[in-house]
Amino acid sequence: MHKNRLQEHAQRFHMPRPIYQAVKSGLAHAPQYRSAVSVGGKSYTSENVFPNRGASEQDVAKLALKHLTTGVKDEGLSLILEGSTSFKSILNDYAKKMNLEITYNTVPQEGRAGFESSLNFNGKHYIGDPRKTKNEAEQSAACAAVLSNLESFSV
Repeated sequence: MHKNRLQEHAQRFHMPRPIYQAVKSGLAHAPQYRSAVSVGGKSYTSENVFPNRGASEQDVAKLALKHLTTGVKDEGLSLILEGSTSFKSILNDYAKKMNLEITYNTVPQEGRAGFESSLNFNGKHYIGDPRKTKNEAEQSAACAAVLSNLESFSV
């Protein structure tokens, strides 16, 4: 399961296939295996030992996936924060995929030029920072929702 997911991850990000190495230790009648995997220019070694090679490789694949997907989320978040992605688009795509509704409430700021926006999404209320334009205010509210739900979204 984890080995398959790791291979799919490597293919998706145009990396060479993962290369596994297992070290056998213990007695002949009770072998113990510890595996390592090289993928994406990095190597990962299992902290645990297992009675068979397959379980050992699954464990190290799980470890590698954990580290690699954390990096992908961090890179995705940095792209979002740089403003190269529309928060409204991300939120709308996710809502459409999950069959959820988004309701925006955007109003002019009292006593100032600009707008304030809030939105309701998946039973929660999110408030954005005041902005100069209506679209920027809605982007700010969508940003609050996306960052709050980052674990749920496929960034």
